[in-house]
Amino acid sequence: GPVSGGYAFEAGAMVLSDGGVCCVDEFDKMPNEHTALLEAMEQQSVSMAKAGLTATLPARAAVLAAANPVAGVYNRSKTVHENLKMSPALLSRFDLCFILLDTPDEELDDKLSRHVLAPHGTGGTLRLTEARQHLLAHRAHSDSEDDDEESRVKRRNAGGGASQSQRGSGVDDSNRVSLKRHLRLDVNGTDEEFAPLPRGLMRKYIAYAMAYCHPKLTPPAAKVLQAY
Repeated sequence: GPVSGGYAFEAGAMVLSDGGVCCVDEFDKMPNEHTALLEAMEQQSVSMAKAGLTATLPARAAVLAAANPVAGVYNRSKTVHENLKMSPALLSRFDLCFILLDTPDEELDDKLSRHVLAPHGTGGTLRLTEARQHLLAHRAHSDSEDDDEESRVKRRNAGGGASQSQRGSGVDDSNRVSLKRHLRLDVNGTDEEFAPLPRGLMRKYIAYAMAYCHPKLTPPAAKVLQAY
């Protein structure tokens, strides 16, 4: 310790999260920590024995982790742990696993990249406004297509149309709802008690970023990022 000059334990993320939630990003980039997490996620404790000191520290925390697939692309022909290079033992410690696929859409990717890069180059305000308008227009068009598809499904079900099993697909889409609609908040219904980040905290965060963060991208660099 700082007073006695001896050894002391310093709590890590799991121990500090005791009684709460431990959020881990880039989970696939820390393979050396995966073995240590096996005990923490199963026994809800962390055991240590170093420099003649032994201790068992509580780590009663839920773990929320985000990971990227190998090479940045999810291979549907492989299992989840093969895509993430994660052992099946560690993957089984998670109660829920959600796979978010990035469906290739050249038009959407182009508009999204322009929106992201617009503030960081020359003529930022005008370019950002134009890019935002194009992106919102594309999303509005996508939403209308989702609405049309759901309406067609409802009309087909109401009219007693042929079932999916009769058409040979074996999939019942009578309750089909797009992921976009699943993730959309229903502030007047089930999500009425949803609590976003405090407005004061967001104001401070935005004010700090605007005051001290002024990165600028050169046109060649912007083209490289957009092409990627």
